[in-house]
Amino acid sequence: MYEHRAIDHPFLPHVLEYIRSQLELINKFTEEPDTHNLDPGELATRYGERVVGTFPLLRSIHEASRDVAFLATHDSVGSAYVLGRALVERAINYCFLLSCDQEDYLKWVRHSRQKAFRLLERSRRAGEASFRFGINHIPDPSEVPGLEEDLRLFTSKKGREISRWTRLSLEDRVKLTEDRTPNFGKQALWLLAGLAAVYDIGSEAVHGTLYGVGFTFGLYERGKSSKTGQISILLGAAAFTLNAVLTALGIASKHDDIVETSIFNLKAMVQNISPHLHNE
Repeated sequence: MYEHRAIDHPFLPHVLEYIRSQLELINKFTEEPDTHNLDPGELATRYGERVVGTFPLLRSIHEASRDVAFLATHDSVGSAYVLGRALVERAINYCFLLSCDQEDYLKWVRHSRQKAFRLLERSRRAGEASFRFGINHIPDPSEVPGLEEDLRLFTSKKGREISRWTRLSLEDRVKLTEDRTPNFGKQALWLLAGLAAVYDIGSEAVHGTLYGVGFTFGLYERGKSSKTGQISILLGAAAFTLNAVLTALGIASKHDDIVETSIFNLKAMVQNISPHLHNE
């Protein structure tokens, strides 16, 4: 196991502090003391069905943001891009699901149910070689209420699995979220900024192309500040994505304090890093 080497820079502590404060805001919301004694119905009444239903996605955004910040600042830029790609897509989905119509929301839920069943057994074949991974007894879909309908929804006429839960592109999801969420224009811009900054590079890294893995070895560095530039891009994507997520959460849950605190944190970060940016 190798040790990571932290990379220092004058404005990085301010960006990291901003990300920490935004993550703490998510923690504060998801760990409110009195919510632990409420059943799902009472939670849905207090915060809304969508906020409660997308809780696992919100926690995954928290985890990915934290880890992108750590990887980016500890000599693991390539891995940070891989996780940054996942972070941006999760954030776009989260904001979309809080505002989309019921049909789209239920497709997200139903996709998860049928996917859980399909992945009880996984196999691959290459020539004469094959490998199966799964449990010995796969239950009959008819034994699980609604599962047969879910499987049909995500099966093509040719009998192949439909892998995507929505046909909407990520950009279309951002546009529809902006249309349906009051005062979300700037947040939509932040989501698109994160998408443009990390998604394509992260995809190349996931697929193991020379370009994608090159960031791990500094193949595309130009000058002494190149690595700092990549770190800034990754932290910026995480920071602005979190702002969009918290704004969407605050609006959907009717917690104005979340929106106000998130904006306050953002303004504080910008104020703190501005002198350093002017000196670059």
